[in-house]
Amino acid sequence: MAIDKSLFTIEHEYLDTINELEEYFAENPDTDEIPDEFVERLDINKDELYEKLDNYRKACDYYAMEQAMIQSEIDKLQRIFDRKQKQINRLEGIMSEAVIRHGEHTGKEGNSRLVKNDRISLSVRYTRPLAIKDVEAIPLDYLNAEVKIPTMTWDEAQDLIHAINEVYDYQLSVKKKPRANDIKEAIEAGETVDGAYIDTAKTSFKINKI
Repeated sequence: MAIDKSLFTIEHEYLDTINELEEYFAENPDTDEIPDEFVERLDINKDELYEKLDNYRKACDYYAMEQAMIQSEIDKLQRIFDRKQKQINRLEGIMSEAVIRHGEHTGKEGNSRLVKNDRISLSVRYTRPLAIKDVEAIPLDYLNAEVKIPTMTWDEAQDLIHAINEVYDYQLSVKKKPRANDIKEAIEAGETVDGAYIDTAKTSFKINKI
């Protein structure tokens, strides 16, 4: 959908570039790389800083509004989809009951019912799923243990693993999980953290509402 110029009064030059760029990516959905011809046209130099930033902000506002409209339609379609699925479930439940009542016994142990003719073939098979009523009542011989360890520092984890390995024959392992916030704060404060750095090539841009 092209951006409505009258809505945000985007300058014609920028409007054309933005629309052409969107059309390019619509025709080339497998790439996220902006072609050189657009890079030069979209680039913001000091002389046009405020003008281009204002126009690009307006374009982003419009795209965000389009996203909201699309999401609304997605939600609407999802509700319709769910309603249709519930209707399918209801009809399948009715058919299943009919097959159970009127179908002929089939299967090696007679644990299936079948209704079949030249137009339909419907069957219901009886299963015997396990249901746990009370975990506490199950004998220990039928239980395994699922151990969950709370988050701790790396040194604490190593101490715990060492203590457990001295008692049990099997070995435990812990995956390293860097504390990203602490590392970033240290580097920004001028410290060197081996194995980590701040990647200035990757940035996060946020448009604040005004």
